[in-house]
Amino acid sequence: MEAVQYKRLRYIDLFKGILISMVVLGHIVYLLGLYTGIDVYIFPYILVSAICNDWIAPYYMASFFFVTGYCSTFNKSMKEQIVIDFKRLVVPAVVIPIIMNIIIYLLCADIKTFIPKSLPWFLMALFLSKLIFKYIKDLNIKLVVKWCVLFFLLGIGVIGMNKFKSYNFFSLFQACCFTIFISMGYYLKKYQPRVIFGICALGIYMLCVILSKFILGSCPSLCDIITFNLKQTLLYVLMAMSGTISLGVLSHYIGQSKILEYLGKNSLVIYLTHFSFLMLIPILFKEYIIQYYSNVSFAFFLIISISIGACLWGCMWSVVFKLKTFKWIIGKI
Repeated sequence: MEAVQYKRLRYIDLFKGILISMVVLGHIVYLLGLYTGIDVYIFPYILVSAICNDWIAPYYMASFFFVTGYCSTFNKSMKEQIVIDFKRLVVPAVVIPIIMNIIIYLLCADIKTFIPKSLPWFLMALFLSKLIFKYIKDLNIKLVVKWCVLFFLLGIGVIGMNKFKSYNFFSLFQACCFTIFISMGYYLKKYQPRVIFGICALGIYMLCVILSKFILGSCPSLCDIITFNLKQTLLYVLMAMSGTISLGVLSHYIGQSKILEYLGKNSLVIYLTHFSFLMLIPILFKEYIIQYYSNVSFAFFLIISISIGACLWGCMWSVVFKLKTFKWIIGKI
């Protein structure tokens, strides 16, 4: 995620810190159920799942693409951007998961392979969507035509995710979907965050969540999987943007939070390492978790402690990868 060239915006780091915390929280209950077999449809696990699925998932991944556009200049040549983004996104997407698999294998021999089955979809989609937007941005055509192309790509991506997932090489369909949010972030950077924008956006988002649950039974979201069809695409865009703007304005007016800012600065490494921690805890403490998982106090403690632990685990690795020997892994050469 490319930083502003002249001045680092602290509220953007804070914004990303909140988002990466949401990503961690969104995976906890799923992996607890997967690796321990506990019933995650009881309180409070089902409450956490509902919050993540209905109130967070409709916008949090789109927000990362929005903030990338907001903080990027796209003033380098295509060749320069490919080289830089390859070092910053693709190299860590390949190397860090292999390192994490080795760590998991050394600590508990449940993992049988060192090579991940697929590259992390988010970073591959971010890499491709930045290139797609760069190409469209530099085209000598009217802005309205560019937006038509972006919405066309969004439609192609939604159709591809729904009907041709087996052909989704290098997360190309997600890249087609999320390029429009990079564009929105890029073109909206000229507008200063205002409280009224945040209040209106939050109201729209809450209304969309309620109507989606009442009419559709669930809220549209897009990450590794998609939960909406082509007819619901505009609803998804509206929810993704209203959720992003409301959280972005909130982050701007929070002012400072050193913890969240630190998480935001290291969001890439946390994203690539948190899965390993969320796998290790259920595997290493499976019997203990199974014995006490239905105790509400223990369940809350478990979810909170795993959330904090996963973030600390990611922060620890971010320090390691900033050492001179390992800086190349995250493109800091």
